Parts: sequence; C-alpha cells; structure tokens
Amino acid sequence: MDAGNNGVMTLADRMLPPRKAGVLIPGPQAHAAKLAFEKYFLWKARNGHVRLP
Repeated sequence: MDAGNNGVMTLADRMLPPRKAGVLIPGPQAHAAKLAFEKYFLWKARNGHVRLP
C-alpha cells in the first residue's frame, strides 16, 4: 500500500475474509520493494517476458 514517502506491507493468512490474522508493517523498505516490483513488472511487459514469475 502507498503511504507517501513510506510504504506499508500487509501480511495476512488469507486474501479474502474471514482473516484470522493480519499485520501491517510500515517503513521505507516496503516503499522500496514496491518500486522494485513496479520496475521489474514494466521491464517484463515491455520485453515480452510473459512467462517469468
């Protein structure tokens, strides 16, 4: 999730309700992970590597 200059990671036991446990972890490392994933996803889409995870 986006939170300005920081980010928030959500760790949950399931994506859909009913969730038994959920934790929000704020910090700049979450924002950096989001930016890294965005760059990887755009690179993958532009170069046609659709079978990569």
